[in-house]
Amino acid sequence: MVLEEAGGRWELVRKLPEESLSVLETFGKHFHCRTRSYRVRGTLCKLTLSHPVSADDMDGTNWDMTEQEKLREMLERKGICNVRVLAEDRCLQLLPEEAVKAEGVRVLCRRLRISPSDTIAAGDSAEDEEMKMLCGCKGE
Repeated sequence: MVLEEAGGRWELVRKLPEESLSVLETFGKHFHCRTRSYRVRGTLCKLTLSHPVSADDMDGTNWDMTEQEKLREMLERKGICNVRVLAEDRCLQLLPEEAVKAEGVRVLCRRLRISPSDTIAAGDSAEDEEMKMLCGCKGE
């Protein structure tokens, strides 16, 4: 999360264990996937594993629950338990456990001294539900 202010910049970055990168790369080799790491000032904060897209399959292959569970098991065997594994279409993401959208809204609202009920949220994934409820958004 990055807030721009007149006097500068304020950031909140949640750290992902460095060891999770090698686990994801090893896991991804079995599926011939691309691994991307996202860093803020050198701090690893997100990893994404993408199934390749081919001319025959322009949408790519989606991750199934069995594959997600295998990755969780690999992470746990390495002692990495404080991460979330999220699948969305052909991308599998690793995020710090505490890096959830609703928490970002809470932090932002505290910083701006407003109530979450004075905000709105939108989104179409399960990851967005807690954030939308926090902001008082109902329905689809």
